[in-house]
Amino acid sequence: MPLSRYYNNYISSWNFIREKGLPLANRVDQSFKNFVSSHCQENNSNIFLDYGCGIGQHISYLREKSIKAIGCDISNVGIDPIHNFDKDQRNERDGWFQSCDGMHIPFDNNFFSHAYSINCIDSMSWENANAIIPEIYRVLDSKAFFYLDLASNCHLEKDPMSFKESKEFEILNNTFIQVCYFSELKISRLLDPLFRIISCKIEPGHDLYTNSKINRWHVICQKN
Repeated sequence: MPLSRYYNNYISSWNFIREKGLPLANRVDQSFKNFVSSHCQENNSNIFLDYGCGIGQHISYLREKSIKAIGCDISNVGIDPIHNFDKDQRNERDGWFQSCDGMHIPFDNNFFSHAYSINCIDSMSWENANAIIPEIYRVLDSKAFFYLDLASNCHLEKDPMSFKESKEFEILNNTFIQVCYFSELKISRLLDPLFRIISCKIEPGHDLYTNSKINRWHVICQKN
């Protein structure tokens, strides 16, 4: 997979972002809160997958609502409670996080009730984004909802019909990663035919890599 070429670089870049506490590292967006309140029952029977969970701020938000959530991430700095929580919180959060290689989710088929991925699937190449969607589909139960927060390509000068918008960024000295920006058409191409798009809205947001304001897509879809 193309991810293998950049795998260590992704880990280095995300460790850097999370250690420095850069923007979006600890915020729960209102669009995600709306998704939870509109499409997901607040009870103990749901199990959410947080793909690319970071330090787990969205997991904490769900757990406060008595909704179980488990996060996967390639960055141990992100998921290691030693880096993120004080001593009294670590035991409480034991089992909330699982490290993964980015392309394989270490859970059984149909394990999760719902899933979400925020500032993650756009932080990889178009090829890798396509590869992870079937893996997320695999671990979701029937008719599960899937929420995505994706960087828009509106700020790029390009052919709007192009599907080759992956860009290579030097995030640190000699540390290059692939980043993918999305159009509405590209989102449809990414999710079809495994997921049916219910809502696809664009709102002002932030780009972690350029540390600049850009528009971001907030997508709600459902497993076919």
